[in-house]
Amino acid sequence: MKSFLSIPLLLLCLAAAAQPTLKKRVIATSYAVGGSITDSNHYYYSLGRGSANTYKESYFDNYSCFATSNQQIKSDSSINWIAGSASMLKNETKIYTYNTDGTLNDMVLKRGSFGTSSRSERYYNTSKQLVGQTYTDTMSGTEMANDFHYYFYNTAGKITTDSQYSQKNGFPVSVIRYSYNLKNNLTKAESYIFIFTGWALDNTSFYTYDAQDRKTISRTDNGTSNAAKVYNIKDSFNYTGTYTLPISQYHYTWDTLSAAWKNDYYNIYHYNSKDLIDTTYKYQYSTKWDTIEMNVNTYNTDGLLLYSKSYQYNTATGTYSTTNSDELKIYYEDYDPSLSVNKAVISHSVIVTPNPSKGIITVNTNAAAFKHITITDMQGRVVYNQTIPETNNTTINTQLSVGSYILTLYDKQQTKINATQIVIQ
Repeated sequence: MKSFLSIPLLLLCLAAAAQPTLKKRVIATSYAVGGSITDSNHYYYSLGRGSANTYKESYFDNYSCFATSNQQIKSDSSINWIAGSASMLKNETKIYTYNTDGTLNDMVLKRGSFGTSSRSERYYNTSKQLVGQTYTDTMSGTEMANDFHYYFYNTAGKITTDSQYSQKNGFPVSVIRYSYNLKNNLTKAESYIFIFTGWALDNTSFYTYDAQDRKTISRTDNGTSNAAKVYNIKDSFNYTGTYTLPISQYHYTWDTLSAAWKNDYYNIYHYNSKDLIDTTYKYQYSTKWDTIEMNVNTYNTDGLLLYSKSYQYNTATGTYSTTNSDELKIYYEDYDPSLSVNKAVISHSVIVTPNPSKGIITVNTNAAAFKHITITDMQGRVVYNQTIPETNNTTINTQLSVGSYILTLYDKQQTKINATQIVIQ
């Protein structure tokens, strides 16, 4: 009898092992005020792709073209809807494409109500660091902006320079320079803008840390802050024990009349066992500190945010309302990450050897045929532009000066295949 039972048990074990390991991905969000939905996002994916962030800001798909860090946008597209007079109205659509290593290659944003369209094409080095980006913005078919960003990093992988150049107008726009301490914590970010014929300091941000590398002060000054001390805003963070997450955040604004920092608001944070914020208490300053509201987050057992509700404080009763004033809801579905993603993913890599080089390089895609090669410099200017017989492997002499560049390949239909950074020594 014992050996007889072992057969079905074995089959059950094999069946369990054959079941795919499913994950959850967010497919929709809704934000309601006073019980009425005002904003909603819908997400669409390829097979095998999903994104499940645990901080609530991520579910609004607040993609920033100019952020250099990984923003965890993994959907193929998303649609935003906003409340109209009688029904929800389609507001904007975002379409994403990815490289085979998972990095974001391209984003297109379309806003129907304003007739605008924006596009961000991103370029990486072999360490998956974002080194360049082309950003275009059009309105009713007219190009309003065509900017190129170029990024530099230190040996620790921290960004040191963000340079922006207007290809449409043919002059530089801005430069941000970042400084770090010996522990590679960001201590200062200086932002300069180009005015007519020269550079002017626009603002400076300063950051300080405690002995445990926890951020304690974040301050931004306007203009020539190092000389004139034109303060702007400041945030301070407090901690308890050796805990690395702040238990409170105080926000201040600069009062020029009294030449002093003025209390604005502060938040107190409570965390759950997974170090996720489950409750935030908010306070505002007028002539004294006033209690404003309480925000409560609810998660599932995997730590995924299910909904977030805010409750207003009643000064007359000294209690929080039992009915929430607004609510963010998150909707998920199961997916199998082992399934292959569809053709929306770019499957062709660009291999350049040697890299760095003296100027003569071999370009290879292994499979995809290309017919056109362009190379742009750090200001987005095309410095090499060549049409060649269709191939997947060729050697060229760039004859470029020492520096970093972006090499881009196109097929015979002038469709972009992929791009990579090259360095000329």
